[in-house]
Amino acid sequence: MKKCAFFLTNIFIIVIVTCTTVLSQIPYKLSYQGILTDTLGYSLADGEWGITFRLYDSHAGGNQLWTESKQIQTNRGLFSTILGDVNSLEGATRFDKPYWLSLQLSGQSEMLPRIQLTAVGYSLNSIRSDTAKTVISIPDGIVTESKIANNTISSQKIVDGTISTADIANNSITTTKIASGQVVKSLNNLKDNIILSAEGGASITSSGDTIKINAGSGGGGTGIQGVQNTNNTLNITNPNGPTATINLKVPLTLSDSLQNTAYERGVFKTSNHGTGSAIYGVQTSSGKSIYGLNTGTGKAGVFSIENASNTQVALTGETNGTGRAIFANQTGTGRALHAQINNASNSQAALTGETNGSGTAVNGSATSASGATTGVYGLSASTSGRGVIGFASASSGTTYGILGQTNSPGGYGVYGLATSSSGSNYGLYGESNSSTGRGVQGVSPYLGTYGRAEATTGVNYGVYGRSNSTEGYGVFGINAATTGYNYGIYGETNSPNGRAVYGLADGTTGSAFGVYGNSKSANGTGVYGVCNGAGGYGVFGSAITGYAGYFAGRVNVEGTLSKGAGSFKIDHPLDPENKYLYHSFVESPDMMNIYNGNIVLNERGEATILLPDWFDALNKDFRYQLTCIGGFANIYIAEKVNKNKFKIAGGYNGLEVSWQVTGIRKDAFAEKNRIPVEEDKIDNEKGKYIHPEAFGLSKKHGINELNLQHDDTSENKIIE
Repeated sequence: MKKCAFFLTNIFIIVIVTCTTVLSQIPYKLSYQGILTDTLGYSLADGEWGITFRLYDSHAGGNQLWTESKQIQTNRGLFSTILGDVNSLEGATRFDKPYWLSLQLSGQSEMLPRIQLTAVGYSLNSIRSDTAKTVISIPDGIVTESKIANNTISSQKIVDGTISTADIANNSITTTKIASGQVVKSLNNLKDNIILSAEGGASITSSGDTIKINAGSGGGGTGIQGVQNTNNTLNITNPNGPTATINLKVPLTLSDSLQNTAYERGVFKTSNHGTGSAIYGVQTSSGKSIYGLNTGTGKAGVFSIENASNTQVALTGETNGTGRAIFANQTGTGRALHAQINNASNSQAALTGETNGSGTAVNGSATSASGATTGVYGLSASTSGRGVIGFASASSGTTYGILGQTNSPGGYGVYGLATSSSGSNYGLYGESNSSTGRGVQGVSPYLGTYGRAEATTGVNYGVYGRSNSTEGYGVFGINAATTGYNYGIYGETNSPNGRAVYGLADGTTGSAFGVYGNSKSANGTGVYGVCNGAGGYGVFGSAITGYAGYFAGRVNVEGTLSKGAGSFKIDHPLDPENKYLYHSFVESPDMMNIYNGNIVLNERGEATILLPDWFDALNKDFRYQLTCIGGFANIYIAEKVNKNKFKIAGGYNGLEVSWQVTGIRKDAFAEKNRIPVEEDKIDNEKGKYIHPEAFGLSKKHGINELNLQHDDTSENKIIE
C-alpha cells in the first residue's frame, strides 16, 4: 500500500492504491482507497463527495486513456472504491506501459502531481496468456498429429503461402484431420493415384484443373446416323449426332398446287369431331394467333357453315385482353374484310363484333398516309336506314357509340355528309344516354372537333352545342396538358362583326356563365384575350347593372390602368354582416409615391430618417411636410434626401415629429410610359362619352356602344 498527499485548494487527499487479480475470469477493475483531509491534516466531515478519476500515459500532459466519475461516501475522511465499475478499463488500457492516475473533486481543479501505478495493476496483462494472440512462433515439432483434433483444419485457418511441402512430414496429414468441404478426398471411393482411360473412340484431355471426356464418333451405339430436311419445314441442329435437335420452323410454310374448287380445301387440314376447336391459335405477345395471307386473287380465309340448321356464327373473334378480337388489313386495292347476307328475309347483321374487354369489337384502319382514305365505310339505300350505326349500350361510364381515327394529314376520323340543301339534317349526329357519355367526341393533336358553316349570310354556326342538364355545358372544351400555352376552346372569325367565341346563358336566375374558362396548367389561362388593333380590346366586358368584370383573387396589370374612379370595398369593421366600407383612391397628375412616419428628436433637437435602399433609384422631385406632435418648434429640413436619408432639425429633445415625403417615379417603365394629363379623343370616339349619363345623355352617346351589338335573344335561334 502506498500513501500520497495532494494539495487542492484547501483540501488534502491521501490515496491508497491496491489491485488484486485472479487468473481465471480476470476482472478489469482496480481497488482504490484514500483519505480526505483539510490543509491542517484533519479528516473531512463524513458525507458523499464527487470525485473524477482519470488515467494518463504521461506524468504531465499526454493522452487521457480512461475516466469515470462517481459519488463516494467517506468515514472519518477514509474512502474506498473500485475503478472500472462505471466505465470498464478493458479496451482503454493494456497495462503494457507506465500509467498515471489523477483525481479531481467536484468544483475543484485536477490535483497534481499524478500518481504513477505500480506493478500490481499490470497483472491484468496476464489475461493475454489465455489466448494464442501473443504466440509469435511455435518451435518445430511442438504440434504433432495427436494434438490436432479431427476435422479442425480448414482453409480459412491457414494463411495462404505459409505452409510449404518441407513443413509437412511424410504421411502426417490423414483425411480424418481435414474438415469436410475443403479438398476432394476420393473419386468413386478410389484414393491415391487414379488413372482415367477412354475406350470405344472416346478421348480424355485435361487443361489446368479441367478434365474433358469426349465420346467421339465411334461411341454411343448404332442409332440414327443422320436427319434430312427435304421440304424446308424443320430446323435441325447437329443432324449427324450423336444428339440431334429437331423443331418445326416458325413460321411454318406448307405449299402445294391442289385443285379442289368444290370444297376450296387447301394443303393443311385439321378435323375435330368433338366440342373443341379444329384450329386453335395462342399468342402470348403482341403478334397474331392466326394469320391468313393471299398474294393472288383468291381469299385469305373462308369460314363456312354448311349445315342449314346451325345457328352459330361462322367466324367469331374473342379477346379477354386489350387487343382486337378480329383484325383485317388490306395493303392493295381490295377489301380488308367483307361480310354479306344474300337472304332478303335475314334480319341478322352481316358482321358483328363483340368484346368483353377494353379492346375494340370491330376496328377499321386506313393506314395510307395520304389520299381520301376511309377507316370504316357504311352505305344504306333504305329511306330509313343508316350507313353506319354505333350503339354503346352501357348506361354509365366513358362509352363511345362510334370512334373514328385516321393517321392521314388530310383525313377524317369520322366524316359525315348531308347532301340535302334543305331540312333539319345532320352531317354527323351523335347521341349518348350515359350520364358521363359523349354524343360526339373528337380528339386530335391539333383540332379535337372542327366545325365550319360555309353560308355567307344568315345566322349559322360552325359548332353548336346544347345541354338540357341543370349542370351541363352547351359546349365544353378541356385541354388536359398540365404545362405549356394551350387552349381548352379556341375560336376565330374573319367577319368584322363576328364573334370568335360566343356564349349565351338564357337563364335569368342562378350562377349561369355565358363563357366559362378554367385552366389547371401552371402557366395556363382560364380566359385569354388578345387584340392587335390600335383601339381594340383583348377582353371586353359590359354590364348594365352588374359587373363588367369581376375578379375573385389577386389581379396583376403589367401595363397602365385607366379608370373613372377607384376605391377599396371591405366588410364594415363595425358591422361586417350587414354593411360595406369604401375609401377612394388618392389621385395625382404625376406618378407620385407617398412615404410617411413619426420620429422622436434627440438631445440636439435633430433626427435622421433612413429610407429604403431603393428609394433614390425609384424616386425624384421630392416634396416634404413636417408636423409637431405634443408641442411646437421651428422644425425644418436640415438635409434633403441624399443616399436614401434626410435630416430634421430645429426642435428639442423628446419632441415627436410626423413627417411625409413624396417622390415622382423615375424607374425604367415609368420613364417610357408617362401618363398624359390631357389627351385628344381618336376620330371614332369624338362626340361620344365614356359616361354619357353623367352629362344627361342616353347610352347611345357612349363610347362603349361602338363595341356592343345588342343581340335580340328572340332571334338567332337554331332550328333543332
